[in-house]
Amino acid sequence: LGRRPVLMCAHAVAAIAFTMLASSFKFAFLAAAAAMLGLTSNISRVLGPLLVSDLSTPVNCAHTVKRISIMSVSGKMLGVLLAGAAATAYGGRVAMVLQATLAAAGL
Repeated sequence: LGRRPVLMCAHAVAAIAFTMLASSFKFAFLAAAAAMLGLTSNISRVLGPLLVSDLSTPVNCAHTVKRISIMSVSGKMLGVLLAGAAATAYGGRVAMVLQATLAAAGL
C-alpha cells in the first residue's frame, strides 16, 4: 500500500472527523468523531517522519526530522491558543470548523 497513501488517507479521515466534531449534537456522534481523530493523529505523527526519511538524503534526514518535530510541537501549542481564542470570540463550533478546514487544506 505504501506510506504516502496511508498518510493521505489519515489526513482525509481527520478532516471528516473534525467536520463530525463541528456538527455533532449527540454524545455518541461526538465520541465516534473523537475516536477517529485519535487514530488518524497517531498515524500521521508516525508516518510523517518516515515519509521525510524516504524523501530526504541521509545527511539531511536527522536535521529534517528535528524540524518536523519542532514544527509539530509548535503547531500543537499555537493551535490550542488560537482555537481557544476563536472559541471564546465566536463560539466552540467555529473552532471545530476552522480545524476541519485546515485539515482538509493539508491534503
